[in-house]
Amino acid sequence: MLCNDPHLIIDAPNIWYENHLVAEDGYEATGISIAGAPMVLIGHNAHMAWGITLSYADVQDLYVESFSPTAPNEYLVDGTWKTATLHTEHIAIKGKAKPLEWMVKETHHGPIIAELDGGQQLALSTRALQEHRMFEGFYGLNKAQHWNDFVAACAQMDAPSLNIVYADVEHNIGYYMAGQVPVRVGTDALLPRDGSNSQYDWQGMVPFEEMPHAFNPSQGYFYTCNNKIVTDDFPHDLGHIWMNGYRAARLKTLLDTKERHSPADFKQWQLDVHCLPGLAFAQWMASCQTLPNYQSLPAPTQALGAELVQWDGNLTAESRGGAIYQQLKVELGRLVFAESHDVMRGRLTHPSVELFLLSEFFGYDTATLLRLREQPDSSWWQQTPDETLLQALVATEERLKERLGKDRRQWTWGALHPFIAKHVLGQSPWLKGIWDVGPYPIGGDTDTLCQLAAIPGQEDGNHSMIGPSFRQVLDLGDWDQGWCMAPLGQSGNLCSKHYQDQFSDWQKGRYKPMLWSRTKVKSHQKYHSWLKPKPSGKKG
Repeated sequence: MLCNDPHLIIDAPNIWYENHLVAEDGYEATGISIAGAPMVLIGHNAHMAWGITLSYADVQDLYVESFSPTAPNEYLVDGTWKTATLHTEHIAIKGKAKPLEWMVKETHHGPIIAELDGGQQLALSTRALQEHRMFEGFYGLNKAQHWNDFVAACAQMDAPSLNIVYADVEHNIGYYMAGQVPVRVGTDALLPRDGSNSQYDWQGMVPFEEMPHAFNPSQGYFYTCNNKIVTDDFPHDLGHIWMNGYRAARLKTLLDTKERHSPADFKQWQLDVHCLPGLAFAQWMASCQTLPNYQSLPAPTQALGAELVQWDGNLTAESRGGAIYQQLKVELGRLVFAESHDVMRGRLTHPSVELFLLSEFFGYDTATLLRLREQPDSSWWQQTPDETLLQALVATEERLKERLGKDRRQWTWGALHPFIAKHVLGQSPWLKGIWDVGPYPIGGDTDTLCQLAAIPGQEDGNHSMIGPSFRQVLDLGDWDQGWCMAPLGQSGNLCSKHYQDQFSDWQKGRYKPMLWSRTKVKSHQKYHSWLKPKPSGKKG
């Protein structure tokens, strides 16, 4: 079995379109593609299947360049002045006869993205701006017949860094982390590096054969949830920040419940909204119920805490305990990070937003708060963790009243968590009701297997969510026993009935057949179209 549901921002139209490609040279593959990529990016051929998620490996660094005060295009490297390259980008502006001309300055590390004090400037070194063979690698995946072909294709995928899982009809499974990761020496790359010292330059790339990979692992399965794949003693520095691991822990628990699994299990897991950190918060609240400070709270506030304690951890759209947990976490973060320290006070108006913008990772506020609970002597706490949690509970009650009204029956997670797929034309208030899909109440969050997450600060139902941009469940014993579902529709044409006709099924967790054999495809065919070239010699 192979199961994959890459989580991306779901806009309208969806990033993917589904297809089944057949060519006269024997090429055949089915799955999903994006506009401009003439092949299947996630799916299967007759011999093997593959799925992809982002690996979160660190493939970029910042360098502080020291420029000359007298020669603005010269910068220092190992005591020698080097000359930066310049080129002009032309950016077309609507309504302007002439494009905007933007001068780009580049050092050997990469383009300058900011000017600092004292003549220093910040350069970005990233694999994303360097030559790569990504399309060649994807074409290799489309044509692969066995593990060695798969590995050869992954070796060509220089960028971006991806987790790619594998299964074939010969009962093999595997995994490879594709995408080149730089070899760094000296200090790690958590902070900008000194560009004037070449010892901090990239020393080539981690050899492909030394990148994380697995073939037929002894446990009989392999999974990725954007989590840290390697152990702490891995010989290469692949990065320091991964997703927080709650989704991976939940999946491992489900995988270990029994020895054999069915397609139905995989489908159920792709829809799983069980929230492990939410249960940890509920247990924390339970430990506070005997405290005098809890007993002195007004009865309605105590009832709110009790409802969180009794919550089963399933973050459905109808969940009241889930709504309490989510708002409590925000209020606790505000007390700990925004109001507890003079240096932060007035600077963090919405801690999860600012911390997300600083780190580009969401979900770390949850992990950090639970970790700090175990460190009651930390300088972040102005009172005990339990007292702070109860103070956050009081604030949660007031905030839920403000957001959802006084009727507590309306305090559900779906009411706080509306799904919408934004179309670029929906930026106009006159058009958003036409082009956008939603809003609809929906469950899940950053930390559930069915990841449905609003970017911090964008929880108002006016911004697209991160969610399962495609679901596929494949039985390698029978290619016609495959299932899939995309969130919106196959067409980007608003006038087409296929603009959003899959949304309801996707939202409710239904699947449609992902057929393979020509016989099955024809038996489900509703209509077809033919595109024929004009005879040679005729215009048009």
